[in-house]
Amino acid sequence: MKLFKTHNFKEEFKTGDFSFKFYYAGHRLGASSILVECDGKKIFFSGDLGRKNDLIMYDAHPPVPADYWVVESTYGSRNHTESDPIEAIHQVVLKALEQNSVLMIPSFAVGRAQTILYCLNEIFKKYPHIKIPVYLNSPMASKVTHVYLKLKKEHKLCEEDCRDIFSFVNIIETPDQSKALNLKSGPMIIISASGMISGERILHHLEAFGSDPNNMLMFVGYQAAGTRGSKIMKGEKSIKFHGHYHQINSQIISMDFFSAHAGQSEILDWLNSAKEKASMVFLTHGEPESADTLRLKIKDEIGINTIVATENLEWDL
Repeated sequence: MKLFKTHNFKEEFKTGDFSFKFYYAGHRLGASSILVECDGKKIFFSGDLGRKNDLIMYDAHPPVPADYWVVESTYGSRNHTESDPIEAIHQVVLKALEQNSVLMIPSFAVGRAQTILYCLNEIFKKYPHIKIPVYLNSPMASKVTHVYLKLKKEHKLCEEDCRDIFSFVNIIETPDQSKALNLKSGPMIIISASGMISGERILHHLEAFGSDPNNMLMFVGYQAAGTRGSKIMKGEKSIKFHGHYHQINSQIISMDFFSAHAGQSEILDWLNSAKEKASMVFLTHGEPESADTLRLKIKDEIGINTIVATENLEWDL
């Protein structure tokens, strides 16, 4: 960590022959688009782009003038469902209470966990009669909450909001506390990493509660191809982890509108917001179908020649 240097947004700095400038990307705290300049050429990298009108983060800074844009394409082939996220979770919480369910929410520790807590806090404020214990079982997620208080200018939450969304939740710190959580019964809500069920403590909760059809497993983010989360979303019932196959009979709920990645129309709107357009776009960070669909959209609707970056592709600038 001693080797890292920090720079503010829009502050130009140099490394050798290259100059850099960060721009607010809205994906999560610190997420940046990056302008790189060398030998008179400019390349603007979108990085992970945040959603428009996000609950917590501000909108991403528009693309800046550059010769080339390198843009993510995670959701290049589809848009997010238009829903009220707070009301959507409210309905799930009511169902969990009615069924005495354990509601498991696999969540990325940075950004997504805090958004879910914000929604739950809004529900509890609006409906004070709702009583259900909430557990945040991710040491990283609990530590990140302090960063929100430190960097208040980089998100929409005031200090009171920041403190409120972490005041009602039970923080699980130690492995013993995590194990003890598996001995409890519903109704309760467990938020735990990892978001794609690729590892960490959510696996232990899935092992304890996943076989019960009365319990619920709610996905609140993108599930990359090949991950356990993706397999469960596709209907697979037998999932291998901890060296064994486990039966997953929980009720599966998908809320893709919680993704922190911009959808197709949001990416196109973001590109169109630029004052000057690049001569070419390279697409990265997306499944092949997603990237190619976005490539055609950008070419046809915005009129910029667009290429999907593939392994070993070289381009002479």
